[in-house]
Amino acid sequence: MVFAYGYLDERQSAWCDRHRRAFEYFGEASQMIVPDNASTASNQISKTERAREVNREYAEFLEYYRTAAVPPEPEAR
Repeated sequence: MVFAYGYLDERQSAWCDRHRRAFEYFGEASQMIVPDNASTASNQISKTERAREVNREYAEFLEYYRTAAVPPEPEAR
C-alpha cells in the first residue's frame, strides 16, 4: 500500500500531520517508523558524531500513537 500527501514544508506541525493522516489511511499506526534522518524528526547528538536521536515534540506525538521512531545509522564515509 502507498500513501502520499503533499506539503509545502517540513515544519514540525506538517511532519506530525502527515504521519497522522497516514495512520488514519492505513487504519492504525505502525509499530516503528524510520524517519531517514529528517531534521524535523531528529536532532544530531553532537557535531563530531553523526548519530541522531528523535526530538522531544516528535517523540511525544509518537507516544500518543503508541509507536516509535528509530533514526537510521549514519552512513559510513
